[in-house]
Amino acid sequence: MAEQLSVVCTHVLRFERPVLLVSKSDGELALACGHGDHDPDTIDDWALAHPSHFAVNDPAMGILRVLREGEEAQRNRVGAPWVRRPTPVT
Repeated sequence: MAEQLSVVCTHVLRFERPVLLVSKSDGELALACGHGDHDPDTIDDWALAHPSHFAVNDPAMGILRVLREGEEAQRNRVGAPWVRRPTPVT
């Protein structure tokens, strides 16, 4: 079975910043740098990619396997613990 694509902010996609925020909604994963300098409502700051590409150098990305539907996890830096919480309703 092929790995499902995830929505990824372009900072993460280009390896400019690490993944610091992940969420799962409607069965889809989103990975972001956690900075507020991109617009979630435009496609310019987002792309599709396989999440495994970002787990190669970051074992803590195993959070993706246990993240529940309607949940997000955030950390302050690579190596810091993930803080899980329900995804805010917008």
